[in-house]
Amino acid sequence: MHKDRKLDHNHSIKINRYDVIIAPELISNTGENLELFHSIFERVLKDGGIILLMGRNYYNDYEGNIPSFMDFVKSKGQFDAFIRWTSQKQDIAPRKMIQLTHCIR
Repeated sequence: MHKDRKLDHNHSIKINRYDVIIAPELISNTGENLELFHSIFERVLKDGGIILLMGRNYYNDYEGNIPSFMDFVKSKGQFDAFIRWTSQKQDIAPRKMIQLTHCIR
């Protein structure tokens, strides 16, 4: 997609749905992009499916980070989010894997 074009995520097209979505380094994106990704995830994740995201705890050159991403997801109320894996503390750039599933209410 051309960088000047915006994805119309409300456009009615046939949507494939997935059991598993893997999205490494997505957390390093800006808040505007996270809103877009969140709405896409809502539409394409099958009931009972999971999303696995991996990223650094903090990024020096980006505004995204794991704690703010977790707060963002929880504020939307559509997904349950928890830390699935954490790298060793002595790693130079500690990383975490987050698992998202649709909230069951």
